[in-house]
Amino acid sequence: AWHSFWKLWTQPSVPLARVHFYSALVFSRLLAGLEGLVLTKKQLKRLEVCHITKLRTLLLGTACGLNNAQVRLTCRISSVFAALLKRRIHFGRELYVLQSSM
Repeated sequence: AWHSFWKLWTQPSVPLARVHFYSALVFSRLLAGLEGLVLTKKQLKRLEVCHITKLRTLLLGTACGLNNAQVRLTCRISSVFAALLKRRIHFGRELYVLQSSM
C-alpha cells in the first residue's frame, strides 16, 4: 500500500489527507493479524521504527528536530504498542463473547 500511493505521500498539497490515508491503508495493514501474536521488544521496536519513518516521510521535512512522540502527536496517530494494545483488547472481547455464546 505504501508504494502504490507514493505520489500521494510526496505531494505537499494534501497534508492531513495523507495522514488519514496512511492510517487507513498502511498502518492498519502493518498491524493486521498481530492481535494474537506475542512480539519481542526487538520486533516491536522494528515495527515502531517503520511506523515513525513513514510518518516522517508524510510530514515532508517538517519533522526535523521533532522527537518521535512529537511526530505522532503532530499526525494524531498512536504508537504501534498503543494501537496493538487497543486491538488486543477488542480481540479479547470478541473471543470472550464467542466462547460464552457456545
